[in-house]
Amino acid sequence: MINGWLLHTLGTKITVVDTRTDEIVATLPCDPGCHGVQWGAKKDGGYLAYVSSKFSNALIVVDPDPNGNGSALDARVIGKIVLTEQFDTDMDDRVYDHAGMGGQGLLTVPNVYAGWIQQTIEACSDGQGDLSEQLCGEEMVEFLESLEDEHLDPLNPANDG
Repeated sequence: MINGWLLHTLGTKITVVDTRTDEIVATLPCDPGCHGVQWGAKKDGGYLAYVSSKFSNALIVVDPDPNGNGSALDARVIGKIVLTEQFDTDMDDRVYDHAGMGGQGLLTVPNVYAGWIQQTIEACSDGQGDLSEQLCGEEMVEFLESLEDEHLDPLNPANDG
């Protein structure tokens, strides 16, 4: 659950639940066997949801609040990422569509869930309150510096979008 929204997956549907009202506010399509939702930080604030599927080699990207008004009534699928590469084998027939079995899932780094993001920031800090490229690398430090306050401290009520 992020920002008062819960995404529930079952079969070929993603339901978006507003946990403040306990109501389903959106129903979105997904590939067969969709399961598992991982949240990631969205540029300029907010979150994106990444949904994997058991029977598909695609990862679906959902924006639960595209216009940033705090309501998921306009939630929508904004993209799909194919998680395999085409290849041929000596033992099997040619792969005609997408190789693999699905269900690969995703781990967003850094994990912006409460508790995890704070551990990432602590591990990357030099003890003086500054982020250190020597501890976490240039790419991670740049990414952490690009996050909004709501991503860095998700349990702070002032950051509840």
